Amino acid sequence: MFRDQNPEQLAGVGQGRLAQERSADFAELEVLRQREMAEKKTRALQRGNRHYRFGGSYIVQGLKSIGERDVIFHKGLHNLRKYSSDLGKHPKKVLKRRQSARELSISGPLCHQCEVFLRDSALIPGELLQAA
Repeated sequence: MFRDQNPEQLAGVGQGRLAQERSADFAELEVLRQREMAEKKTRALQRGNRHYRFGGSYIVQGLKSIGERDVIFHKGLHNLRKYSSDLGKHPKKVLKRRQSARELSISGPLCHQCEVFLRDSALIPGELLQAA
């Protein structure tokens, strides 16, 4: 970059500036900085402070919350149909030993010995066994 320059000119670059020129340059830079700060401030004021997915808060009239006040809904309006008072609550987990016993339904085919016993005792007619 400095190869094509004259050494005398390079040495005299910083010497020849007057105080007026330096103060004028400084004032010009200050004006530019103030202008940039003003533009940045206006851009910040134009966009909202909240997240872009914030849908707003809505008061659901006629649906009472705890007390006498109306429900305040913080989701979007398209989610209003899915509203329930248990929204966001997780059911309490029940221990396995406290759970009620499940009904076992064995719907598999009867074993051959069971079929023979039932046919001989005539509790189930033969046609029903053939259909199953």
